[in-house]
Amino acid sequence: MSNLLRFVCEPRVAASQMSDSLSRTLLVYLEGDLLLDATGLYQAMIRGILEGARRFDWPKAELAALRHLAGRLLANREAPEAEEVLTEIIAYLGENRQCRVVVVFDEFDSAFVELPAASLRGLRRLRDNHKAWLSYLIGTCIELTCLVERRGTDGADVSKFTELFNLHTFSMKPYTHLDALDLIARKIFEQDQQPNAEQQDRLYRATGGHAKLLVAGLTALVDRRHLPWPDIERDLRESAVLAEHCHEIWNDLDEGEQVALGALAADRPAEVQADDLTLLRLKGMVVGRPDRIFASLFEAYVNRRFEETTPPQSPPASSDDPNVSAEPRPPGRPRRRASKLRDPEARIDW
Repeated sequence: MSNLLRFVCEPRVAASQMSDSLSRTLLVYLEGDLLLDATGLYQAMIRGILEGARRFDWPKAELAALRHLAGRLLANREAPEAEEVLTEIIAYLGENRQCRVVVVFDEFDSAFVELPAASLRGLRRLRDNHKAWLSYLIGTCIELTCLVERRGTDGADVSKFTELFNLHTFSMKPYTHLDALDLIARKIFEQDQQPNAEQQDRLYRATGGHAKLLVAGLTALVDRRHLPWPDIERDLRESAVLAEHCHEIWNDLDEGEQVALGALAADRPAEVQADDLTLLRLKGMVVGRPDRIFASLFEAYVNRRFEETTPPQSPPASSDDPNVSAEPRPPGRPRRRASKLRDPEARIDW
């Protein structure tokens, strides 16, 4: 639900957070949902290291030396496998430059499920052989422990890889109430438009603190001379931009989660499977006791999707939606599609 991992790898963000240690750290950002084969995984990591060094303005001499090393290894007719090339590059950076490489894999769900177990074991082996110089940061929509089950019979073969993250996994959810109010107060509104506490609460209930819904809602309101606070939720439901964001959130949920949300929206909690409810809670899509959908805008969107089906057995597939396949997919396999929750055009505004 955020561009956080991509922003962390931006040079000016890294510089503000890492200060002196930045000169000894190389942040490498990779979109995990594009890394679906073993050879491409290691090649992408090699290219990411070269691109990261360029983006962080390494001295030209060091850039040239790194390119020469990678080019010499890859051009050799008897060149080792891509994993071995990457191993040599990591060793070169650590031993010669005393540089730690942090590889950031964003939205790694599909890669984790579809990559051969040998590739994931290779990533673990690479890290074990270079503990002082290599770290991984992985972003997933579903926790790795849940994704292991989707690998089927070879789930146990990747246990060493998942072991790296068992003690260092943090869930990401919509903004808390206080953080959302802080964003409302400082981000969008002019001083003479500052909403009062009741108006802020209405906006938070409508968006649930979801970053995209909240900012899009504020943006839709900021240019209006008279803000429609008494009917703010109804007004925002009519926004095409907010409807599209709700559609993106919906498409990034699994089918079981979609059905569970439909049951909650229709006030039929007994139909919700416990596993689906657990995942929805981890993602912040369901909150409170009794369970309810996190935002009234998104609840209204779910109701619209299910209003013609009583009760739904599966979410409706739209033939004109490239992200939803009308064909049944094998059980346990996630949809292979690029997420729209990560906005490649998003900017950092201080």
